[in-house]
Amino acid sequence: MTAPDPTAILARCYDELGRLLAGLADEQLSLPTPNPGWDVRTLLNHVGGGLAMFTVASRGDVVTHDDPDDVLGRDPAATLTVLMRENLDAWRRPGALHTTCHLPLGSMPGADAALLNAVEIAAHNWDLARSIDAATGIDEEVAQRLLTFAGTLPLDELRAAGELGPEVGLPADATCADRLLALTGRRP
Repeated sequence: MTAPDPTAILARCYDELGRLLAGLADEQLSLPTPNPGWDVRTLLNHVGGGLAMFTVASRGDVVTHDDPDDVLGRDPAATLTVLMRENLDAWRRPGALHTTCHLPLGSMPGADAALLNAVEIAAHNWDLARSIDAATGIDEEVAQRLLTFAGTLPLDELRAAGELGPEVGLPADATCADRLLALTGRRP
């Protein structure tokens, strides 16, 4: 069985983000998130900065981890929709999944960077849904693929750098989606 195309996994994560953004009201931008010290606007700005970072990385350019001051402008949903499309188009560019991507975490093959991009979006989709009291779910096929990939990451280094919270314990029968969230320090 062939592993799913990373861009297909990423597209499914973006579909979920698009659904959440479609229901987002301006007054919800100031709501707190599960991310300490962040409101929804800060979370979405971080997501937008990540989209831009991964788009640059897909071309093989070196990127930094600096979150931009504001990438959202007056219409966060519209801006993020454009950034998602540009990001997915960049990953679908011929050769992008075989490019060496230079991220703050280190250099990695494009296919892995695209999956890291998807892990980030899946986790922040959950954060956003939690913040705005919306239903969300990570598709189990997507979650399984991302959980398998996340197990290859230097998780201890990411936690030491403050990129992930401590792994949360779950019952043995937890879903792949819940295990992925717990691996990133979230309490599903």
